Amino acid sequence: MDTRRDKERHKTPRQPRNTLPEIGIIAGFELLINPMGMTLSNYKPAPQTDRDNRNTEGHPAATTMNTIVDDLSAPHPSAANGAAWEMISDRVMGGVSRGTMIREDVRGRPALHMQGKVSLENNGGFVQIALDLEPHGRVIDARQWSGLELDVIGNREAYNLHLRTADMVRPWQSYRASFRPMPEWRTIRLHFTDFTAHRIDAQLDLSCLRRISIVAIARSFDADIAIGGIRFFA
Repeated sequence: MDTRRDKERHKTPRQPRNTLPEIGIIAGFELLINPMGMTLSNYKPAPQTDRDNRNTEGHPAATTMNTIVDDLSAPHPSAANGAAWEMISDRVMGGVSRGTMIREDVRGRPALHMQGKVSLENNGGFVQIALDLEPHGRVIDARQWSGLELDVIGNREAYNLHLRTADMVRPWQSYRASFRPMPEWRTIRLHFTDFTAHRIDAQLDLSCLRRISIVAIARSFDADIAIGGIRFFA
């Protein structure tokens, strides 16, 4: 008969407890862009990029952009460049502004139509539609172009076009230019020299352009703007 000491000797050794969860890849996160300059409480998964597909400064390697950003040829909400349009309002940070983004015919032309009501309550004050210029977080080299051209119709209110580059590390940073769409279809041109820096000291670097946004911002009003196409011009 085994003694107690023999039984203990024959027991299977206890394996050390693993106190760490078995996690493979933890997805990155980035802040939603807030054109009002306030940190947002919501997060979204950051685009995953190939670590080897980066330039010497650590940015995703730039691609050469063709002229068309979006001609509405892809199914909604996709754009012609392979990325997807997003509707964002100040509700992500507790505001009460509201907006919609739909694809429909406006005055006889297919359009991406943003409507909404901008409110300054609860420290809010914006609605926007935003688009990455390349899928998967890649940047584009726009140095061969002079600016952006928009086919646009609206309600005579002032709107902003915001640009973001890979150099930006804060969600409130952007380069901004204003325009005022009329109640009939028109083509407007915004030269890159028209854009001013917002809460960033660096000059606009067109070699690492990443994202554009069409924004109704900074005052209480009814937003109503439709885009029929966006492209670069030389």
